[in-house]
Amino acid sequence: MIIADIMTPYPRSCSVDDTLERAARLMWEHDCGALPIADRRGHIIGMVTDRDICMAAYTQGRPLREVPVTVAASQSVHSVPPEASLALAYHLMKMHRVRRLPVIDLGGNLVGIVSVGDIVRCARHARGLDDDVDPERIMSMLAEVCRSSVVAKPPTN
Repeated sequence: MIIADIMTPYPRSCSVDDTLERAARLMWEHDCGALPIADRRGHIIGMVTDRDICMAAYTQGRPLREVPVTVAASQSVHSVPPEASLALAYHLMKMHRVRRLPVIDLGGNLVGIVSVGDIVRCARHARGLDDDVDPERIMSMLAEVCRSSVVAKPPTN
């Protein structure tokens, strides 16, 4: 099984010239929690999530229509080609603690997104058919992706 078999094709994206308001509107209209950000040549240069938008709204103190999407976006993009194995997606998601990977073809074009949700749905239907869809591997990846980066502090009363 390869990434192209389970990815969400034709994902929405936003431009480096867009604001967080536009990104939030696209996420709402297309029921997604993250968008790749394309530069003026169409190459993916970042990702913005619904959480990024919330944190920027809190920290910027300005309306979302005034905040460029690049302010809140991740600056590093981890992607996979459509012909990559699920094992590569697990590895990248686990190593970089990301829930979604843009799928980029050889020409540098965005052709899909593969998410933790796509992998879990695939595993549910492919039990025992593919070594890459092993529940232990998926659980290991999920545990790392969902691990908090903040050390828990005891509650204060």
